[in-house]
Amino acid sequence: MGLPFARAAFFGVFPLVLSLSGGTYTDSKECAACHSAIYKKYQRTGMARSFSRPSPENMVENFRAGNLYYHEASDTWYEMTERDGKYFQRRFQKGPFGDERNVDIKSIDYVMGSGNHARTYLHRTPEGTLSELPLSWYAEKGGSLAMSPGYDNPRHPGSRRPIGYDCMFCHNQYPKVTPVEDRFGDPPVFAGELPEGIDCQRCHGPGGEHVASGGAAAKIVNPARLTADRQMEVCLQCHLEPDSFRPTLNFKRYERGSFSYTPGEPLAAFMSLFDTPQPAGGDRFQIAGAAWELRGSACFLKSQGALGCTTCHDPHEERHASESAEMYNDVCQSCHARTNRVAGHPSNAGDCIGCHMQKRRTQDVVHVAMTDHRIRRQPLPGDLLAAFAEIGSLAPPPGAAYPYYPATTGNLEGAVAQVRAGANPGLTVPALEKALAAAPARRPEPWFELAEAERSAKKLTAAAQSYRSALQRDPNYFPALLGLSTLLEDEGRDAESVPYLQRASKAAPADARPWAVLGKAHEALGRKAEAKTDFTKAAQLDPDNPDGQNGLGILLAEEQDIPDAEACFREAVRIQPNHAGSHANLARILAAKQDLPGALTEYSLATHLAPEDAGIRFDYGSLLNAARRFVEATVQLEAAVSANPGHAEAHALLGNLREREGRTEDALAEYRAAVRLRPEALRAQLDLGAVLLKQGDRAGAISHLKLAAADPALRPLALRLLSAAAAAR
Repeated sequence: MGLPFARAAFFGVFPLVLSLSGGTYTDSKECAACHSAIYKKYQRTGMARSFSRPSPENMVENFRAGNLYYHEASDTWYEMTERDGKYFQRRFQKGPFGDERNVDIKSIDYVMGSGNHARTYLHRTPEGTLSELPLSWYAEKGGSLAMSPGYDNPRHPGSRRPIGYDCMFCHNQYPKVTPVEDRFGDPPVFAGELPEGIDCQRCHGPGGEHVASGGAAAKIVNPARLTADRQMEVCLQCHLEPDSFRPTLNFKRYERGSFSYTPGEPLAAFMSLFDTPQPAGGDRFQIAGAAWELRGSACFLKSQGALGCTTCHDPHEERHASESAEMYNDVCQSCHARTNRVAGHPSNAGDCIGCHMQKRRTQDVVHVAMTDHRIRRQPLPGDLLAAFAEIGSLAPPPGAAYPYYPATTGNLEGAVAQVRAGANPGLTVPALEKALAAAPARRPEPWFELAEAERSAKKLTAAAQSYRSALQRDPNYFPALLGLSTLLEDEGRDAESVPYLQRASKAAPADARPWAVLGKAHEALGRKAEAKTDFTKAAQLDPDNPDGQNGLGILLAEEQDIPDAEACFREAVRIQPNHAGSHANLARILAAKQDLPGALTEYSLATHLAPEDAGIRFDYGSLLNAARRFVEATVQLEAAVSANPGHAEAHALLGNLREREGRTEDALAEYRAAVRLRPEALRAQLDLGAVLLKQGDRAGAISHLKLAAADPALRPLALRLLSAAAAAR
C-alpha cells in the first residue's frame, strides 16, 4: 500500500510553483526530441488518438464485411465503403420492389474518437464546415455499427449536424480560427489543415517558447507544480460536463476565444459551468461526466483536494482496468485498509472498483459503457449494462440552473444560464432584461441571447429591439442579423428583412441560411426571379440542406412548371429523406399529376415525420376525402384540428365528414368553429346554414346563407336554400 492518495508518476511531488508558458503553439512532434519515452507512450493513449484522418493504419472498422446497417426508425440503410484508399458512408432507402432510393454518399474526412469506446465520422465541406455522419462505430460487442448519438429517431438531422468549436475543443488540439468567426452563435468554420489528436500542449500549454529557449522550464506549464485546483482543471477543461443534454450550460465567457484556455490559468477565467437539479430518484450518468461524478463522491469531498484525476490516471500512459486493478486497489486501500474490519465486508476484497465504481451504460451515448466515477458506498442494483433505447430527441425538460463551477457567478451570467436552461420564461426573461439594463454589455452576444429568449416568450417587439441592440455593438454580428431578419419575415415584414439578410450573407459568405430566407422574402414580395437566384445560391452553398431545392420547387410549381418542380422536391427528399415539408410538396405535385397512389404515399411519410403539422394533415385528409376514403380522411382531419384548433378549413371539412356520418350536432360544432375562425369562409357558412335549416332553425340558417350568397360560385345553391327557408314560414 502507498501513501494516502499517492499520485500517478506524472505528477509526483513538486513545489507548488505556477509556471505559465508563452503563447506560441508548435508542432508537438518537437517534444519527442527531449521527451522521447513519454512521447512514444502518449501516442498510444486515447487522447492522442482522439482525432485523425482516416487511413489503413488507424481504421479499425471492417469496410467489406458487416459494413451494412439498417435503421428501422427512419427506414434507412447505411453502408461503410472504401474506394481507392478513401472512405465513405453511403445512405439509401429501398422502394417497394427493393430498388435503392434517396442515395447519398459522403466522404469520411475525419474520425473523431479513439475507438476505446466509440468512433464517429466527420464530413468536411468545401467551405470548411464539419458535419457528423449518422452512423458510428462502437467498441462493445467486439466492434459494431449503430446510429450516432441523437440520430436514433425518424426525424434525425440527416448528415447535417454541425461540429461546433465546443466539440473540437475537447476532441483535438486547437485548430486555427479567426476571432471574427469565434463568437457565440457564429457558424463554425475550420480553415486550413486540422491537427490530429490531443497533443502535449493541451496539458502543458503552448510550447513554442519552450522549444525556442532550448527547454527552459519557465517557458512551459508543468501541471505537477500547479496548485491542486489548477492541476485538476487541466483535466476538468474537458472531463467536467454536468449534463450533456444541456451543453449550453457550459458557459464560455463571451470575450474568450473558443481555443484560448491555457493550462495553469483558472478555468473560471475561461468558462463557468451551470447545472440543474436531478429529477427525484434520478441518477445521471453521461459520457463526459467523469469529473462531475467524482466531485460528488464522499471520497473526493473529504480528501480536501488530495484526491484528483491523476491519483489513478497517468495521462502519459493508457492502462486499462484489467492492467491496473492492483494499482487502483492500492490507492483505495491507502485510506480504506480498515474497511476489512467492517461487518459484512469481504475480508480480502480484491476488486474495489468493481463494487464501488461499477461499469454502466451511459444515458446520452447508449452504445457505450464506462466506469462510474461516483465512488459509492453500496453497489447499484440491477443490470447496469443492459441495453436501452435512446431518450427521444435527447432534449431534457426545462428546469432552473444553478452555478456549479465556480459555485458563484455574476448576475448577467446567471440570468443567461437560467434562460438557456429553459426555466420559467415569465421569470427568467425579465431577470435577464433587468441584468442587462443594470449593466449594459458592450459585446453583442448577451443582447442576442436576450433577443432569442424574448422571441421564445412571444415578446416580439422587445426581441426586435434586442437584436438591434446587438447590432449596435457589432453591425456584422451574423446571429443577430439572421435572427432579426427571420423575426421580421415571420411578422410579414419581408421588405424590412431584406437588407438584414443581405448583410448576413456578406457577414457569413459560406452560410446558406441567409440565402434560403432571402428567397422566401423575395417570393413574398413578388420578386420571383430574385427568389430563384437566392434559392439556387442556398442549394449551391449547402448541397446537404433541402431548403434551397424545396424553395425553388415551390416557385416552379407556382409557375406550373410541374416537371422541374417535381425534380426539385425529389432532390430535396434525396438530400434529407426525413424532411416532411419536401415530402408534402412532392405529394401536392403528384396529386396535380393525378398520381393518387404516389401522392398518398408521400403524404403518409410526411405525417409520420411531422405528426404535429396541421397543414400537412389537412392536405392529406383533403386528398383522402376526394378519393372517397372517408374514414382515413376523418383521422387526418381530427389530427389537424387537434394540432391546430385555429385551422378553419380543417374544421369545415371535418364538419362535412361528420355530417356524412349522420353526426349532425358534431358537424354543427365543426362548422361553427370554422366560421368563427374565418367568417369569410363562405363555403362553411353555406354548410352551416344548410344544417341549421334542416334542424328547423330558419332564422339562424338565413343569416349564414345570406353571407354565402356573396360568393358567385355558391350563390345559386344559397339562393335556393334561402327560398326554401322563406317558404317554411
